[in-house]
Amino acid sequence: MKNPAPVLIDAATLDATQEAARRLGDVADALRGAFIERDEEVRCMMASLVAGVHLLLLGPPGTAKSAVANALSQALDGGRFFPVLLSKFSQPEEVFGPISISGLENDDYRRVTGGYLPESEIAFLDEIFKCNSAMLNGLLTVLNERSFRNGTKVEKIPLQLCIGASNELPEEGEGLEAFYDRFVLRRWVNPIADDDNFERLLLMNGEPSIDAPLLPADIETLRAAAKRVDIRSIVHMFTAVKNSLAREHGITASDRRWRSCVKVVQAVAALDGRTVAQPSDLLILADALWNKPEERAPIYGAIAALVAPDLAEALALLDAASEIRDSLNDKSGVQALATANTEIKKILVQISKLDGVEAEAETVRTMQRTLARRVLSALGGL
Repeated sequence: MKNPAPVLIDAATLDATQEAARRLGDVADALRGAFIERDEEVRCMMASLVAGVHLLLLGPPGTAKSAVANALSQALDGGRFFPVLLSKFSQPEEVFGPISISGLENDDYRRVTGGYLPESEIAFLDEIFKCNSAMLNGLLTVLNERSFRNGTKVEKIPLQLCIGASNELPEEGEGLEAFYDRFVLRRWVNPIADDDNFERLLLMNGEPSIDAPLLPADIETLRAAAKRVDIRSIVHMFTAVKNSLAREHGITASDRRWRSCVKVVQAVAALDGRTVAQPSDLLILADALWNKPEERAPIYGAIAALVAPDLAEALALLDAASEIRDSLNDKSGVQALATANTEIKKILVQISKLDGVEAEAETVRTMQRTLARRVLSALGGL
Protein backbone atom coordinates (compact mmCIF):
# COMPACT_ATOMS: atom_id res chain seq x y z
CA MET A 1 0.00 0.00 0.00
CA LYS A 2 1.32 3.41 -0.96
CA ASN A 3 1.97 5.90 1.79
CA PRO A 4 -1.02 8.26 1.98
CA ALA A 5 -0.55 11.92 1.26
CA PRO A 6 -0.54 14.18 4.32
CA VAL A 7 -3.97 15.48 5.29
CA LEU A 8 -4.34 19.09 4.17
CA ILE A 9 -5.67 21.47 6.82
CA ASP A 10 -6.10 25.22 6.79
CA ALA A 11 -3.46 27.51 8.29
CA ALA A 12 -5.58 28.57 11.26
CA THR A 13 -6.25 24.96 12.28
CA LEU A 14 -2.58 24.09 11.84
CA ASP A 15 -1.49 27.02 14.02
CA ALA A 16 -4.01 26.12 16.73
CA THR A 17 -2.92 22.48 16.67
CA GLN A 18 0.77 23.35 16.91
CA GLU A 19 0.13 25.75 19.78
CA ALA A 20 -1.96 23.16 21.65
CA ALA A 21 0.74 20.53 21.10
CA ARG A 22 3.37 22.95 22.39
CA ARG A 23 1.42 23.61 25.59
CA LEU A 24 0.76 19.93 26.18
CA GLY A 25 4.45 19.26 25.52
CA ASP A 26 5.37 21.87 28.14
CA VAL A 27 3.09 20.14 30.64
CA ALA A 28 4.63 16.75 29.84
CA ASP A 29 8.15 18.16 30.25
CA ALA A 30 7.18 19.74 33.58
CA LEU A 31 5.71 16.45 34.81
CA ARG A 32 8.80 14.49 33.76
CA GLY A 33 10.96 17.02 35.55
CA ALA A 34 8.87 16.92 38.72
CA PHE A 35 8.36 13.16 39.00
CA ILE A 36 11.51 11.05 39.02
CA GLU A 37 11.55 7.90 36.85
CA ARG A 38 7.99 8.50 35.68
CA ASP A 39 8.66 9.36 32.03
CA GLU A 40 6.71 6.38 30.68
CA GLU A 41 3.75 7.06 32.94
CA VAL A 42 3.69 10.68 31.74
CA ARG A 43 3.89 9.50 28.12
CA CYS A 44 0.90 7.22 28.64
CA MET A 45 -0.99 9.98 30.44
CA MET A 46 -0.54 12.40 27.54
CA ALA A 47 -1.51 9.76 24.98
CA SER A 48 -4.59 8.81 27.04
CA LEU A 49 -5.67 12.43 27.30
CA VAL A 50 -5.45 13.01 23.55
CA ALA A 51 -6.88 9.60 22.59
CA GLY A 52 -9.84 10.08 24.95
CA VAL A 53 -9.16 6.81 26.80
CA HIS A 54 -8.45 6.05 30.45
CA LEU A 55 -5.23 5.03 32.19
CA LEU A 56 -4.58 2.40 34.86
CA LEU A 57 -1.57 2.65 37.18
CA LEU A 58 -0.72 -0.53 39.05
CA GLY A 59 1.93 -1.03 41.68
CA PRO A 60 2.82 -0.64 45.34
CA PRO A 61 1.70 2.34 47.44
CA GLY A 62 3.88 5.41 47.61
CA THR A 63 4.94 5.52 43.95
CA ALA A 64 3.39 8.94 43.14
CA LYS A 65 0.36 7.57 41.30
CA SER A 66 -2.09 10.07 42.82
CA ALA A 67 0.45 12.92 42.89
CA VAL A 68 1.06 12.83 39.15
CA ALA A 69 -2.71 12.85 38.47
CA ASN A 70 -3.16 15.82 40.80
CA ALA A 71 -0.30 17.67 39.10
CA LEU A 72 -1.93 17.19 35.69
CA SER A 73 -5.18 18.66 37.00
CA GLN A 74 -3.24 21.67 38.29
CA ALA A 75 -1.91 22.26 34.80
CA LEU A 76 -5.36 22.14 33.20
CA ASP A 77 -6.77 25.66 33.37
CA GLY A 78 -9.94 25.46 35.45
CA GLY A 79 -9.54 21.72 35.74
CA ARG A 80 -11.33 20.13 38.67
CA PHE A 81 -9.67 17.11 40.26
CA PHE A 82 -11.63 14.39 42.01
CA PRO A 83 -9.64 11.81 43.99
CA VAL A 84 -11.31 9.04 45.95
CA LEU A 85 -10.19 5.89 47.75
CA LEU A 86 -12.61 3.05 47.05
CA SER A 87 -13.40 0.05 49.22
CA LYS A 88 -15.99 -2.70 49.21
CA PHE A 89 -17.99 -0.51 51.59
CA SER A 90 -17.90 2.63 49.39
CA GLN A 91 -21.26 4.15 48.63
CA PRO A 92 -22.36 6.00 45.48
CA GLU A 93 -22.63 9.20 47.54
CA GLU A 94 -18.84 9.24 47.93
CA VAL A 95 -18.28 9.34 44.17
CA PHE A 96 -21.39 10.80 42.56
CA GLY A 97 -22.55 13.14 45.33
CA PRO A 98 -25.26 13.02 48.01
CA ILE A 99 -28.99 12.82 47.33
CA SER A 100 -30.60 16.26 47.11
CA ILE A 101 -32.87 16.77 50.12
CA SER A 102 -34.77 19.56 48.43
CA GLY A 103 -35.18 17.36 45.38
CA LEU A 104 -36.69 14.56 47.48
CA GLU A 105 -39.19 17.03 48.92
CA ASN A 106 -40.37 17.58 45.35
CA ASP A 107 -40.29 13.89 44.33
CA ASP A 108 -37.13 14.53 42.30
CA TYR A 109 -34.54 11.86 43.08
CA ARG A 110 -31.25 13.44 42.04
CA ARG A 111 -27.76 13.97 43.38
CA VAL A 112 -25.86 17.11 44.22
CA THR A 113 -22.84 16.51 42.01
CA GLY A 114 -20.79 19.67 42.65
CA GLY A 115 -17.29 18.71 43.79
CA TYR A 116 -17.78 15.05 42.82
CA LEU A 117 -16.86 12.89 39.83
CA PRO A 118 -19.70 14.02 37.49
CA GLU A 119 -18.37 17.59 37.52
CA SER A 120 -14.63 16.87 37.37
CA GLU A 121 -12.20 16.96 34.46
CA ILE A 122 -9.56 14.70 35.98
CA ALA A 123 -10.48 11.79 38.28
CA PHE A 124 -8.25 9.52 40.33
CA LEU A 125 -9.91 6.34 41.57
CA ASP A 126 -7.63 4.59 44.05
CA GLU A 127 -8.00 0.86 44.84
CA ILE A 128 -10.34 0.74 41.91
CA PHE A 129 -10.82 -3.03 41.93
CA LYS A 130 -12.30 -2.90 45.40
CA CYS A 131 -15.29 -1.24 43.74
CA ASN A 132 -18.57 -2.91 44.75
CA SER A 133 -21.54 -3.76 42.56
CA ALA A 134 -23.49 -0.70 43.76
CA MET A 135 -20.83 1.49 42.15
CA LEU A 136 -19.85 -0.57 39.14
CA ASN A 137 -22.66 0.19 36.68
CA GLY A 138 -22.51 3.92 37.32
CA LEU A 139 -18.75 4.00 36.86
CA LEU A 140 -18.91 1.95 33.66
CA THR A 141 -21.32 4.47 32.14
CA VAL A 142 -19.17 7.37 33.26
CA LEU A 143 -16.02 5.84 31.75
CA ASN A 144 -17.62 4.58 28.54
CA GLU A 145 -19.99 7.34 27.60
CA ARG A 146 -18.82 10.36 29.63
CA SER A 147 -22.38 10.65 30.90
CA PHE A 148 -24.16 10.27 34.23
CA ARG A 149 -27.79 9.44 34.95
CA ASN A 150 -28.95 11.89 37.58
CA GLY A 151 -32.53 11.15 38.46
CA THR A 152 -34.55 11.11 35.27
CA LYS A 153 -31.91 12.94 33.22
CA VAL A 154 -28.78 11.68 31.51
CA GLU A 155 -26.18 14.41 31.78
CA LYS A 156 -22.98 14.77 29.77
CA ILE A 157 -20.00 15.19 32.07
CA PRO A 158 -16.71 17.09 31.51
CA LEU A 159 -14.44 14.14 32.37
CA GLN A 160 -11.27 14.31 30.27
CA LEU A 161 -9.27 11.53 31.91
CA CYS A 162 -9.83 8.95 34.60
CA ILE A 163 -6.75 7.44 36.18
CA GLY A 164 -7.42 4.25 38.07
CA ALA A 165 -4.93 2.86 40.56
CA SER A 166 -4.51 -0.42 42.37
CA ASN A 167 -1.90 -2.39 44.25
CA GLU A 168 -3.04 -5.58 42.54
CA LEU A 169 -4.92 -6.94 39.56
CA PRO A 170 -8.57 -7.96 39.86
CA GLU A 171 -9.13 -11.59 40.78
CA GLU A 172 -10.76 -13.79 38.17
CA GLY A 173 -14.43 -14.40 38.81
CA GLU A 174 -15.01 -11.09 40.60
CA GLY A 175 -17.02 -9.70 37.68
CA LEU A 176 -14.54 -6.87 37.07
CA GLU A 177 -13.25 -8.00 33.69
CA ALA A 178 -15.35 -5.48 31.73
CA PHE A 179 -14.31 -2.73 34.12
CA TYR A 180 -10.63 -3.65 33.74
CA ASP A 181 -11.00 -3.61 29.96
CA ARG A 182 -12.14 0.03 30.01
CA PHE A 183 -8.64 1.17 30.97
CA VAL A 184 -6.92 1.10 27.60
CA LEU A 185 -3.40 2.06 28.70
CA ARG A 186 -1.84 0.32 31.69
CA ARG A 187 1.43 0.81 33.52
CA TRP A 188 3.05 -1.11 36.36
CA VAL A 189 4.73 1.56 38.51
CA ASN A 190 7.82 0.50 40.44
CA PRO A 191 9.65 2.38 43.21
CA ILE A 192 12.60 4.49 42.11
CA ALA A 193 15.44 2.15 41.09
CA ASP A 194 18.48 4.31 40.38
CA ASP A 195 20.53 5.30 43.44
CA ASP A 196 21.20 8.84 42.18
CA ASN A 197 17.51 9.36 41.48
CA PHE A 198 16.63 8.00 44.91
CA GLU A 199 18.93 10.54 46.51
CA ARG A 200 17.31 13.28 44.41
CA LEU A 201 13.96 12.18 45.79
CA LEU A 202 15.20 12.45 49.37
CA LEU A 203 16.31 16.03 48.75
CA MET A 204 12.95 17.16 47.34
CA ASN A 205 10.77 19.46 49.45
CA GLY A 206 6.97 19.21 49.35
CA GLU A 207 4.70 17.90 46.62
CA PRO A 208 5.62 18.71 43.01
CA SER A 209 3.51 21.41 41.36
CA ILE A 210 3.13 22.19 37.66
CA ASP A 211 3.05 25.76 36.37
CA ALA A 212 2.79 25.01 32.64
CA PRO A 213 -0.76 25.97 31.55
CA LEU A 214 -3.01 23.74 29.48
CA LEU A 215 -6.31 25.06 28.13
CA PRO A 216 -9.42 22.82 27.90
CA ALA A 217 -9.68 23.82 24.24
CA ASP A 218 -6.18 22.40 23.67
CA ILE A 219 -7.43 18.91 24.45
CA GLU A 220 -10.27 19.18 21.96
CA THR A 221 -7.92 20.61 19.32
CA LEU A 222 -5.48 17.74 19.73
CA ARG A 223 -8.24 15.14 19.76
CA ALA A 224 -9.50 16.53 16.47
CA ALA A 225 -5.95 16.38 15.10
CA ALA A 226 -5.59 12.76 16.26
CA LYS A 227 -8.76 11.76 14.42
CA ARG A 228 -7.23 13.13 11.21
CA VAL A 229 -4.11 10.95 11.52
CA ASP A 230 -3.99 8.44 8.67
CA ILE A 231 -3.08 4.87 9.68
CA ARG A 232 -3.55 3.20 6.28
CA SER A 233 0.18 2.76 5.69
CA ILE A 234 0.63 0.81 8.94
CA VAL A 235 -2.74 -0.92 9.36
CA HIS A 236 -1.19 -4.22 8.22
CA MET A 237 1.22 -3.94 11.16
CA PHE A 238 -1.70 -4.05 13.60
CA THR A 239 -2.63 -7.37 12.02
CA ALA A 240 0.96 -8.59 12.19
CA VAL A 241 1.22 -7.67 15.88
CA LYS A 242 -2.13 -9.31 16.64
CA ASN A 243 -1.16 -12.56 14.91
CA SER A 244 2.35 -12.62 16.37
CA LEU A 245 1.12 -12.18 19.93
CA ALA A 246 -1.55 -14.85 19.58
CA ARG A 247 0.73 -17.35 17.82
CA GLU A 248 3.93 -16.92 19.85
CA HIS A 249 2.67 -15.85 23.27
CA GLY A 250 -1.01 -16.80 23.46
CA ILE A 251 -1.94 -13.16 24.13
CA THR A 252 -5.20 -11.87 22.67
CA ALA A 253 -7.29 -8.72 23.02
CA SER A 254 -10.91 -7.85 22.31
CA ASP A 255 -11.95 -6.15 19.09
CA ARG A 256 -13.00 -3.15 21.19
CA ARG A 257 -9.50 -2.88 22.65
CA TRP A 258 -7.92 -3.02 19.17
CA ARG A 259 -10.20 -0.17 18.06
CA SER A 260 -9.06 1.80 21.09
CA CYS A 261 -5.45 0.99 20.20
CA VAL A 262 -5.96 2.79 16.90
CA LYS A 263 -6.95 5.93 18.81
CA VAL A 264 -3.84 5.66 20.97
CA VAL A 265 -1.55 5.29 17.95
CA GLN A 266 -3.22 8.26 16.28
CA ALA A 267 -2.72 10.28 19.48
CA VAL A 268 1.00 9.45 19.54
CA ALA A 269 1.37 10.67 15.95
CA ALA A 270 -0.63 13.83 16.62
CA LEU A 271 1.49 14.63 19.67
CA ASP A 272 4.52 14.36 17.40
CA GLY A 273 2.94 16.84 14.98
CA ARG A 274 2.24 14.31 12.22
CA THR A 275 -0.88 13.59 10.17
CA VAL A 276 0.35 10.15 9.07
CA ALA A 277 1.17 7.37 11.54
CA GLN A 278 4.52 5.60 11.35
CA PRO A 279 5.56 2.10 12.46
CA SER A 280 7.26 3.21 15.68
CA ASP A 281 3.96 4.70 16.88
CA LEU A 282 2.81 1.14 17.57
CA LEU A 283 5.36 0.70 20.36
CA ILE A 284 2.99 2.31 22.86
CA LEU A 285 0.68 -0.67 22.38
CA ALA A 286 2.96 -2.62 24.71
CA ASP A 287 1.12 -0.66 27.42
CA ALA A 288 -2.30 -1.43 25.96
CA LEU A 289 -2.30 -5.15 25.19
CA TRP A 290 -1.19 -6.87 28.39
CA ASN A 291 -3.51 -8.37 30.98
CA LYS A 292 -0.73 -9.33 33.40
CA PRO A 293 2.39 -7.19 33.98
CA GLU A 294 4.73 -10.02 33.01
CA GLU A 295 3.20 -9.99 29.51
CA ARG A 296 4.45 -6.48 28.76
CA ALA A 297 8.06 -7.43 28.00
CA PRO A 298 7.25 -10.10 25.38
CA ILE A 299 4.63 -7.80 23.83
CA TYR A 300 7.13 -4.96 23.60
CA GLY A 301 9.71 -7.28 22.11
CA ALA A 302 7.26 -8.65 19.56
CA ILE A 303 6.20 -5.17 18.44
CA ALA A 304 9.80 -3.97 18.33
CA ALA A 305 10.80 -6.93 16.15
CA LEU A 306 8.16 -5.89 13.62
CA VAL A 307 8.54 -2.11 13.61
CA ALA A 308 11.98 -1.22 15.02
CA PRO A 309 14.88 -3.67 14.40
CA ASP A 310 17.41 -1.54 16.33
CA LEU A 311 15.11 -1.51 19.33
CA ALA A 312 14.65 -5.27 19.14
CA GLU A 313 18.44 -5.68 19.19
CA ALA A 314 18.71 -3.25 22.09
CA LEU A 315 16.13 -5.24 24.06
CA ALA A 316 18.14 -8.42 23.51
CA LEU A 317 21.27 -6.63 24.76
CA LEU A 318 19.35 -5.29 27.73
CA ASP A 319 18.21 -8.81 28.58
CA ALA A 320 21.83 -10.00 28.42
CA ALA A 321 22.93 -7.22 30.76
CA SER A 322 20.09 -8.04 33.16
CA GLU A 323 21.11 -11.70 33.25
CA ILE A 324 24.66 -10.72 34.16
CA ARG A 325 23.45 -8.41 36.90
CA ASP A 326 20.97 -10.96 38.25
CA SER A 327 23.66 -13.64 38.43
CA LEU A 328 25.32 -11.65 41.22
CA ASN A 329 24.34 -11.68 44.86
CA ASP A 330 25.41 -10.10 48.15
CA LYS A 331 28.21 -12.66 48.50
CA SER A 332 29.74 -12.07 45.06
CA GLY A 333 33.47 -11.33 45.34
CA VAL A 334 35.51 -8.55 43.81
CA GLN A 335 36.56 -10.69 40.84
CA ALA A 336 32.98 -11.65 39.97
CA LEU A 337 31.82 -8.05 40.33
CA ALA A 338 34.68 -6.73 38.20
CA THR A 339 34.07 -9.32 35.47
CA ALA A 340 30.36 -8.49 35.39
CA ASN A 341 31.18 -4.78 35.21
CA THR A 342 33.47 -5.38 32.23
CA GLU A 343 30.83 -7.44 30.39
CA ILE A 344 28.12 -4.85 30.94
CA LYS A 345 30.52 -2.13 29.71
CA LYS A 346 30.89 -4.10 26.46
CA ILE A 347 27.12 -4.32 26.14
CA LEU A 348 26.85 -0.58 26.75
CA VAL A 349 29.25 0.06 23.87
CA GLN A 350 27.15 -2.17 21.58
CA ILE A 351 23.84 -0.63 22.53
CA SER A 352 25.19 2.91 22.17
CA LYS A 353 25.77 2.28 18.46
CA LEU A 354 22.05 1.70 17.83
CA ASP A 355 19.53 4.37 16.86
CA GLY A 356 16.47 5.40 18.84
CA VAL A 357 17.23 3.34 21.95
CA GLU A 358 18.13 6.07 24.43
CA ALA A 359 15.94 4.66 27.21
CA GLU A 360 17.38 1.16 26.89
CA ALA A 361 20.93 2.52 26.74
CA GLU A 362 20.29 4.57 29.88
CA THR A 363 19.00 1.49 31.68
CA VAL A 364 22.22 -0.39 30.87
CA ARG A 365 24.24 2.69 31.82
CA THR A 366 22.49 2.76 35.20
CA MET A 367 23.25 -0.95 35.71
CA GLN A 368 26.91 -0.34 34.93
CA ARG A 369 27.11 2.69 37.19
CA THR A 370 25.54 0.80 40.09
CA LEU A 371 27.84 -2.18 39.53
CA ALA A 372 30.89 0.08 39.42
CA ARG A 373 29.92 1.40 42.84
CA ARG A 374 29.74 -2.15 44.15
CA VAL A 375 33.21 -2.87 42.77
CA LEU A 376 34.64 0.21 44.46
CA SER A 377 32.88 -0.63 47.69
CA ALA A 378 34.23 -4.20 47.60
CA LEU A 379 37.74 -2.95 46.89
CA GLY A 380 37.46 -0.57 49.81
CA GLY A 381 36.56 -3.46 52.06
CA LEU A 382 39.70 -5.42 51.22
